[in-house]
Amino acid sequence: SMDRAEAHLRKLTENTEKTVQAMAREELNLFESKKTPFALKFTGLDGKPVDFEQLRGKVVGVYFWSTTNSTSTKKIEPLKRIHSTYRKRGFEMVGVSYDTEADRAKLIKTIKDSRLPWPIYFDGKGAKGELAPRLNATSVPRLYLFDQKGILQTTVAGSPVARLTADIPDSQFESTIKKLLGVK
Repeated sequence: SMDRAEAHLRKLTENTEKTVQAMAREELNLFESKKTPFALKFTGLDGKPVDFEQLRGKVVGVYFWSTTNSTSTKKIEPLKRIHSTYRKRGFEMVGVSYDTEADRAKLIKTIKDSRLPWPIYFDGKGAKGELAPRLNATSVPRLYLFDQKGILQTTVAGSPVARLTADIPDSQFESTIKKLLGVK
């Protein structure tokens, strides 16, 4: 059960092994995201403020990606299509760049060339940023879907880690978005 799993993870945070403690804390973050509305405020690379509280009432996809990962950049076009199709029905996207400060110019060029229509969170710390552990995003690409109340509902294709791979059909995450929006 979820309660037993959570209790077990809490116990693991007291383990003498630091790596076990860290893993348990990251997994507990996912449990929290499934109980309470996700909170995040930042200024996107475009200079505009983003506040998840202001996105309540919409289904929100949070996409972790990097310009240095070809699988994650290949998923941009399908996500843009899905965003365009369902935006008027209440779907929004937020990108989280896994790039480091050294890749900033490449990131900005990719955003411009791809004409990304959603805000991008960028702290320049790559995998060591503060946001990735909150959702246990240990690698890219990852896509997390939050319901209209800001609660983490599902990860992609039933994957507990929201891992997007080259072989996951776009229709799998599109169907999840449709379900959350109540679209037939």
